[in-house]
Amino acid sequence: MKISIDTDKNSVIITQKFNVKLKVIWDLYTQPEHLDKYWAPEPWQTKTNSMNFHEGGAWIYTLISNSGEQFAARLDYFQIHPMKRFKAVDSFCEADFTSDESTPRSIWEVSFEGRKHDTVVTEVITFANAYHLNATLEMGFEQGVKLLMHNLKTGLHASNIKM
Repeated sequence: MKISIDTDKNSVIITQKFNVKLKVIWDLYTQPEHLDKYWAPEPWQTKTNSMNFHEGGAWIYTLISNSGEQFAARLDYFQIHPMKRFKAVDSFCEADFTSDESTPRSIWEVSFEGRKHDTVVTEVITFANAYHLNATLEMGFEQGVKLLMHNLKTGLHASNIKM
């Protein structure tokens, strides 16, 4: 996995190669039963409240700590090209699952490249400004992404999915 920060574009770029077919990775990124298993870094868990994976739809979920602390979040999809990429706005939420305007929001562009023996996923996460980028990084974003990807790879190996 490669994580790079582009301060000129207020972006984080994550590139990860998976030794599985494109369809497997696409499903892991777009189906709540899979997202709930790996999206939160340990010891946190993810609970999907609702998922409508289509343009104009949203994934609304709660991150839950082992002590019971909870944070609501949402991903609002505005562009989907099946098996190629999707774009969405990511934000933390209020108790009623509306976006919390006081926290950093970002645009996620997640691209999938199926190759002969593997799939490469590139995530470009762009923030409105340097302040929001830095605030997110200070919250431990890079470490969280590393743990999330570890959860995903561990889940792939444990699931006996044909590599």
